[in-house]
Amino acid sequence: MRLIRSTATLITATLFVALLFALPTYGASTPEYLRNAVEQLIDSGIIPANMAARARLAVANNTTPETTDVTVSVHELIQYSPLEFQERRDVRGIVLLAENSDTAPATLTRTRQCNIVYRIYDDTGTMLYDHSQSNRCLYGPDVAYVLEPNQQAMFEVIHKKEDYPLTPGTYRFEVEYPGYGKGEREVTIVE
Repeated sequence: MRLIRSTATLITATLFVALLFALPTYGASTPEYLRNAVEQLIDSGIIPANMAARARLAVANNTTPETTDVTVSVHELIQYSPLEFQERRDVRGIVLLAENSDTAPATLTRTRQCNIVYRIYDDTGTMLYDHSQSNRCLYGPDVAYVLEPNQQAMFEVIHKKEDYPLTPGTYRFEVEYPGYGKGEREVTIVE
């Protein structure tokens, strides 16, 4: 009986720690947030005292990428400028530009499920669509990009009409390389 209880406690604690580390996929990725969340799980008894040190170590080893030398900006391709599309068409021409301004190479690694994600907001600021919730990445999820000094990488965002149809109006596309930065562009949909 004691073995079953210990195993159940271990499985429960493991699931909660796994959930905790899944939260960065949904935007909760600061190291302080993770430390505080683990402490709350320990204090509430969800993570047993005998596993507290292991949980704290897991948080300490969960590092985020160094972002000081990589800048991210969002632009529009000139052939799509201004960003105006007919209803029932894919939205194209929004690009995220990552630039290494350091004198040493920089590696862009993924910190969430996908390298590039985007969200669509209406003109009142309400989020309508969150691509990070999709099961389909715009770029290979297991690819790390190496940027040489002063080199840039460009990632085009294509919003498929099947993913979330947009009706006539003005929308704000927020594009992000999680852990490195984000930017936005306004898109108009016409009849």
